[in-house]
Amino acid sequence: MTYSNRSFADKRETGLAWSAGGAHPHTGDASASWLQAELDMLLTLLAEREAEVRLLRSELYEARTAERHRIARELHDGLAQLTSAAHLQLQALTGVYRPRSLQSRVALERAMDLTRRASVEVRRVMAGSPPEALEGRTLVEAIQPEVTALHNDGWDITAKFVDLGPLPADVELALFRLVQEALHNIRKHAGRCRVQVTMARDDATMWLEIADEGCGFDGAAIRAGCAGIAGMRERVALLEGTMTIQSQPGAGTCIRITIPITWQQSKVKHHDMPACAGCADAGACTHC
Repeated sequence: MTYSNRSFADKRETGLAWSAGGAHPHTGDASASWLQAELDMLLTLLAEREAEVRLLRSELYEARTAERHRIARELHDGLAQLTSAAHLQLQALTGVYRPRSLQSRVALERAMDLTRRASVEVRRVMAGSPPEALEGRTLVEAIQPEVTALHNDGWDITAKFVDLGPLPADVELALFRLVQEALHNIRKHAGRCRVQVTMARDDATMWLEIADEGCGFDGAAIRAGCAGIAGMRERVALLEGTMTIQSQPGAGTCIRITIPITWQQSKVKHHDMPACAGCADAGACTHC
């Protein structure tokens, strides 16, 4: 039996009127039959809605998969080829050119390492794998090299991590990318200054704060055109979190992020587990 939304609304309004004190038109067995019909109708509507949700989830997964494959093709034909070529060019350069100063040699070696890492990272994205920094490492271990690199380049940076414990893979990846993007922005825009990274959690929430004492910026002016900050907001929104930015010229910047983790605790790191029975592969799990 299928009922339209309108018939459901009509019956619900009628039922409310009866429950408010009006006389029920049926008594005894007739009343029980009417209640059973109402229950059947509600169960049918619920089943229909659940089927619609399952269909929408399936269509969303298929759309995401198709888009991921399209992006992988574009990356392979474009960015992956360019980063590999840049790395090869730098390798060839080291064979014919040897910088005289230690600083120049270190800079060249770092450029080679960055292009190598970029090439590896692009191919990992294409394959749907986690970043190299997170492979076999905890979140703190992955973030620490980013902190150390900024410190070595002249920033007074400290990092504090409190009781993080195990995290769902999507939360872990998001937090790593958020810290990475924030530190990149500090390196690019804030100038050499004091920086504090703080990350903590309780049973329900993850907190991340990145604060610097740099040059700051006009939040209203940058909101529309900054792809990096827009990407950060999108990552946080996908995890149903919140993100606030406090900044003004000459007064530094503070980014505060909260991510709820209670509802995600059942998720596992796909790359740490075999595929479940309903999945083609662990990296594309739709059931875990």
